[in-house]
Amino acid sequence: ENKNATNEKVLVAKFVKGFYDKKDLPQFLNTAEELKTLYLERDDKNKFYRVWINEICYLADHYQIYKGLYETNEMQNNALHDKNYYGLAQSYYALGILYGKRGNQSLALQNYKKSLNIFNKYVKNGNTSEIYWQMANLYIDDSPQEAARQTKLAIRFAGHNIYDLCYGYAMACLVSLHLDDEQGFIHYYDLFVNTSKKDKTFPSASYKYYFVSIDRFFKHDYKGALAAADSIEIVEDRA
Repeated sequence: ENKNATNEKVLVAKFVKGFYDKKDLPQFLNTAEELKTLYLERDDKNKFYRVWINEICYLADHYQIYKGLYETNEMQNNALHDKNYYGLAQSYYALGILYGKRGNQSLALQNYKKSLNIFNKYVKNGNTSEIYWQMANLYIDDSPQEAARQTKLAIRFAGHNIYDLCYGYAMACLVSLHLDDEQGFIHYYDLFVNTSKKDKTFPSASYKYYFVSIDRFFKHDYKGALAAADSIEIVEDRA
């Protein structure tokens, strides 16, 4: 049992590192399969589906949309066969992410709402915070007020989960930018910084230049804001 527990910790650490490094797709997918096999052997279906949804998120981040859709279809069929509502809710969440990556806001929102509906009806203590901040991200350009409402729900349903609170506060910072709300930005940025310190695994560094850029923007230091934006690693986000 101790060996199995150690093996799980090693695999999870490798899986999380691979998820954020985004450098070695084949190795990440192999680790995902190892973890899924381990959880199937333990009959821990919720963890099994949790790994699967993160695997699909990784594919979406690499814009492997068709492979992601294939995996989501497999996941949905699997969840229906298992009568596992957690897995089914996650499959609709995955579709929301994939359609969002394709720029289809309408279908993305439809699937996020289906996921929320299943979570709220059938899954006790289901984590819906991430769905709300994903929806906020879709609304942020055209409907920042609605994005703000969804962000508040994301923070509310995060509970004491540091990871989800950090993402909620980070989204609130971005919404504050769209609403030209400097005080709102300062408030949520302080919450983000203080909360992220409680969990060293949270990738707060990836947000550093977003927040520096926004802070300089509010201070009318536009050259400084652009310089910070140039330091953002992901080209799409830098734009």
